[in-house]
Amino acid sequence: MKLVFLKPPIEDFYQTKIRLQPLGLAYLKAIVKKYFPQIKTKILDFQQGYPAKTIPYPKEVAYLKNYYFPTDKSPFSTFHHYYHFGADYEEIVSKVKEERPDLVLVSILFSPYYREALLCAQKIKEILKVPILAGGTHVSCAPLSVLKEEYIDFVIYGEGEKPLTRFLEAYLGDKNFTQVPNLGFKEQGKPILNPPEPNFPLQDLPWPDFSDFSPANYTLRKKPIAFITCSRGCVYKCKFCSVKTTFPHYNLRPVEDVIAELKTRYQQGYRIFDFEDDNLSFNAKYFSHLLSALAKTFSGQDIECVAMNGLAYFNLDLKMLSLMQQAKFKELNLSLVTLNKNLAKDLSRPLDLKKLQEVITTAFKLGFKLIVYQILGLPKESLESIVKTMSFIAREPVLLGPSLYYAAPGSALFNPRRKDKDHFFMARSTFLDTEDALISRDELYSLFILARIINFLKGFKLVQHIHLKELLNYPGQNPRQNLGLTILSKLEKENLLSGYDGKNYFPIPHFSSNLWTFFKKESSYLTTLNNKKIFLGEKNV
Repeated sequence: MKLVFLKPPIEDFYQTKIRLQPLGLAYLKAIVKKYFPQIKTKILDFQQGYPAKTIPYPKEVAYLKNYYFPTDKSPFSTFHHYYHFGADYEEIVSKVKEERPDLVLVSILFSPYYREALLCAQKIKEILKVPILAGGTHVSCAPLSVLKEEYIDFVIYGEGEKPLTRFLEAYLGDKNFTQVPNLGFKEQGKPILNPPEPNFPLQDLPWPDFSDFSPANYTLRKKPIAFITCSRGCVYKCKFCSVKTTFPHYNLRPVEDVIAELKTRYQQGYRIFDFEDDNLSFNAKYFSHLLSALAKTFSGQDIECVAMNGLAYFNLDLKMLSLMQQAKFKELNLSLVTLNKNLAKDLSRPLDLKKLQEVITTAFKLGFKLIVYQILGLPKESLESIVKTMSFIAREPVLLGPSLYYAAPGSALFNPRRKDKDHFFMARSTFLDTEDALISRDELYSLFILARIINFLKGFKLVQHIHLKELLNYPGQNPRQNLGLTILSKLEKENLLSGYDGKNYFPIPHFSSNLWTFFKKESSYLTTLNNKKIFLGEKNV
């Protein structure tokens, strides 16, 4: 028997190339190899390593043509084209056919890309007539909506390792699927959804099987990157997050097991380790143990550690940050979300501004590069409140990480009300969907561009504090800075943001110059990444 795991292509305005390693499928491959060594397995990644292909805008978001300009070369431009990232469907069917599978498992990880995954399943089914099983985060959010498709035979929701092994036992045996936990199947065409059971203990899972991956295909700064998790789940109950739909409980792996896996990854050629945990730093004792073990094990080795999924700042202090530095962390991605205390409480989101400021100050002194993330367009948050949080981040020597809000399927805030709207498909930041927000689409778009302006100014390597008016008269340090300064000068004089197509400037009509003025007044200054102030008001204060 042969089982093919399939990672589909996606379609959007952008993809994050450095975060495409299919870790979940590697876990499933490993569990199959452990319990069913007679079954041949193959992971086919149809997203990574393929050129992006420009495709038409989906009809649902034709309005975005008024916001995204394909010819804009300015530092403040947003997105340019809508793309198909990955193999085309004919190639997918052809390569799957070459494997001659007896069963195909299609990963539907993110809800907005469920259409691409289902189209893969449909086209494979039309040619190969093999059973198709779907799993992933989207399936966990809406298992029956996937199972209803005629070309989907089975679904697994929640954590997949134990359900997959139980499913394969039944599949290879009497075909009685009624006792398989977390499984959806069909009986005489009727969808049946079995109740869930706890997964195998995290410490008992085999390491993800990377044997189908080439380290050269997954890189960060031209170095092979390996994804790893020390935990699953999160103790927090943020209403905008859907992690508990798939991982309802917080579980930790033994540090020794993590280190042993990383030593193997190093031997396989990986030099950057990305901890994809949802809350890596929550357990201070565990995190400290992990960092000490990393520092000891890889002392003198050419590695780097990152946590691109972000860190909670509450347990970070001088001791912990120093340990992170010894463990080869160079960057910190800190999640703030909002400074609005009432909103944070309503969202069940912890907030400790004093602690965050202490962490930023300490980390900056130690030499960390910092990004602080804010969610733009949260339900019930006013424009004034959003700008207040943005101004706080602007005044710190950190980059601003803008996350445009969308209602994540599976989260407490996901409440599809309109039958004429595909809420799964629309659940992405690039679509500027403000149905649940207090602010308008133009305001959300303007905030996104404002974040780019802020980060542009933060990138100047200044030798002293300076007023924006003076900076605009200075030559930039490269052509990009020159262009950005010219556009900002025009914004100051004309109250209109311009784009640039390589020859001519053109207006960006949906950007609010009033928001730029309001931000300057609210913030009064911003701080560059080398800790110099750029004053924004009438006076240097």
